[in-house]
Amino acid sequence: MNFRIKLILIFFLVIAITSIAASSIYYYNSVNIIEENYKNLVRENVSNEVEQFDEMMKGIYYTVLEISLDEQLVNLIKNSDQDEETLLNISLLLHEYQLQNEKIDSIYVYLKNIDYVAKSEEYKAAKSEISARDIQWLQAIQDRTMTIYPVFLLDTIGAVPKRTISYSVPIIDKESGDILGEVCVNVDERVVFYTYLETLRRTDEYSTEIIDENNRVISAEDINHLNEIENGQADLILYSSFTNYRFASDINSAEVTATIADIRNKMILTAIIAVISAVFIGGMLTNKMYSRIYNLKLAMEHFSNGELSTRAKVKSYDEIGELSVGFNSMAGRVEDLIEELVSERYLKEKAELEALEYQITPHFMYNTLNSIRFAAFLKGEKETSELLYAFINLLQSSISKKGEIISLQDELTLVKNYVLLQQFRHKDNFEVEYHIDESVLNCVVPRLILQPLVENAIFHGLDIKAGKNKISITIEKNEDRLQLVVEDNGIGMTREEVENIFNSQKGEKEKFNRIGIPNIKQRIKLYYEDMGDMIYESEKGKGVKVKILIPITVSIGSKSLEKGVKYE
Repeated sequence: MNFRIKLILIFFLVIAITSIAASSIYYYNSVNIIEENYKNLVRENVSNEVEQFDEMMKGIYYTVLEISLDEQLVNLIKNSDQDEETLLNISLLLHEYQLQNEKIDSIYVYLKNIDYVAKSEEYKAAKSEISARDIQWLQAIQDRTMTIYPVFLLDTIGAVPKRTISYSVPIIDKESGDILGEVCVNVDERVVFYTYLETLRRTDEYSTEIIDENNRVISAEDINHLNEIENGQADLILYSSFTNYRFASDINSAEVTATIADIRNKMILTAIIAVISAVFIGGMLTNKMYSRIYNLKLAMEHFSNGELSTRAKVKSYDEIGELSVGFNSMAGRVEDLIEELVSERYLKEKAELEALEYQITPHFMYNTLNSIRFAAFLKGEKETSELLYAFINLLQSSISKKGEIISLQDELTLVKNYVLLQQFRHKDNFEVEYHIDESVLNCVVPRLILQPLVENAIFHGLDIKAGKNKISITIEKNEDRLQLVVEDNGIGMTREEVENIFNSQKGEKEKFNRIGIPNIKQRIKLYYEDMGDMIYESEKGKGVKVKILIPITVSIGSKSLEKGVKYE
């Protein structure tokens, strides 16, 4: 995928994500506001119906109380003995009460003394040959503790069985205190539904049911749902304070928010148009931007293929223009460096060719020195022969191309040859003691790690003019590390002088080589990192003690020492 397509995709994603996010937020906020406003409207409407329902039930309750206290009714009940005329008078009295409230469906009076039910219905004033256990209304009130709340019943006394919401109170003789019977005023459930619930159901946006204190549905649109136990979950619940009933409303959110479906569709269409426009505009913008990037890319390809004179065209000085300028500057610098490198290589090869013409081979020099040594030996100059032998070995070790790593045995031999030459030079004004753990002689160490320390002790540590000069060389194991110690009894150094040794980068021409103390420390750090260390201990007038600690490393065939690696 090239850069241009990536830019177009970025434009597309930014616009698409922004449009979708903004549209979604706006849409869901609108839905929430509409739902909340609609819920408040439903609450207001249902609240009005609840108030009217309470007023109606209050009227029913007051009617049933008035009937139970009616002295005419009490006297008729006391004098009733299955007398048709008396039963008819009771029925007529009940009918008058029924006419006072259009919401009353029927009124029943149970005559306890004759086990009769007088009704307010005109066509059949009484129902005889019944038992209290067969009347649901009488069964429902047997265990009541309060009479202010209505009961939901199946009325089987009337001509047509129906569900009713009923109030029932006992009829008590004031003189004797005896219960003469029971009066029940019924309200048809369908009347309740069509009067208070159907008016709320103008659309399919929400529906309301009336639920009693036992979670039974006592009024609903679907009569098959009546008397079922409700789970108590509803979008809106309002309580009837007088009856303790609940008006539970379920709001159909899909129907409520259907009015903004057109807005949602327009928002989706707008988002699609915005995305398409973003792709088109993004394509135009990226064409201009990509042409300059493509120009820089082509210049880089030509340059990498060896066309060093290639330069990128600079059309502006924005970020891409700065990249082009930077590339051109780099290309010019690389071209100059290559020309310099070619020139230097030519001069170097010319110099090397000239040097070869005057070079004396090391073998010629070694053979000549050996011839001189044997001549001295044949003439009885044994000391001169030994000195020449030591010098030849020292020279071979210095010029050798065998690598930077040698055995500790070879390093020690080099040190001994060097000491022999210096003792001859200084007329044995110092002595050297060796304390060597022979078990570590097969270990490998960086070449010339000890010789510069011995040389530094001779040149700077000892007072050659004075007597009793001594250098001690100790090589041993220190736990899991190899410890190399060079100690002298010379003039010593102050702390500042020790720091100067580590900071000095210059070699001295009079020395055997120019490997200084800082070089040794740098090589220890290079080869062993934090596992190696070099420590100087010295006081003025008390000599110098140099301690080197490195991992124990044993040579394995021709494998050389790698940085930070321990061979065992």
